[in-house]
Amino acid sequence: MSEPRPPTGPPRSSRGEPSDAPAVLRGTRAERLASGRGRGALLATAAAAVVIAAVALLVLSRSHGGPRGGASPTAPTVAFSFPAPAARGQLLGGASADALARPIANGVAQTLGRFYELAFFDAAAWSGPPPAAAWAAFAPSAAGRARRDAAGLTLAGAGERIGTLRPASSSLAVRVLFDPKRRPIAVIATVSFVARGTLARGGSVEVTSRGSYLMEQVGGRWLIAGYPGVRTEVVAPAPAGA
Repeated sequence: MSEPRPPTGPPRSSRGEPSDAPAVLRGTRAERLASGRGRGALLATAAAAVVIAAVALLVLSRSHGGPRGGASPTAPTVAFSFPAPAARGQLLGGASADALARPIANGVAQTLGRFYELAFFDAAAWSGPPPAAAWAAFAPSAAGRARRDAAGLTLAGAGERIGTLRPASSSLAVRVLFDPKRRPIAVIATVSFVARGTLARGGSVEVTSRGSYLMEQVGGRWLIAGYPGVRTEVVAPAPAGA
């Protein structure tokens, strides 16, 4: 008696009809693959949309005066520094000490240059008081008084809105008196400063600042302790019809 042979051909259903189950399985896998590709494409499109939206927001914020490159709100419109100062040093008793005075003069020039930059060339100072950072040039004992005297030290007393202003000429001379142990006991800086530009209403303007500053060392920096005779003048044509 021969053994039964295993069935051949496509699987049959319980009714003996050929079954298409393998074809259905293959179709389901293809649909899954297609569905996966579709989700990947959708995610890529969404990511691209987010990037485009972020770029658009950045461009709009910059076009409406948003922050640019971390610029400081007190960034001066025109950079300014005094030329190399003339340094004169003297020991008590009359001996010259110019070499000792030179590094002190350089420190004084740095302080005064920063003050003049903020007090005269920062755009905020052209239509109002100078930035608060300008008063960092003064020793704590003099800062409050300097704020009250701003009209004589800055553009605060100009009575005109400045449109543009640029340095025309400037000079700085520093004299230092040393005690017998070569320690500075008096430092005087004499300034001559001229700037020219235009008024917001039109017409030219010339600004001058002249006088002497008494300097003292505070925390390693040379700061302004006094300003006898410092005077700022703003010369501009009278308004039409005045």
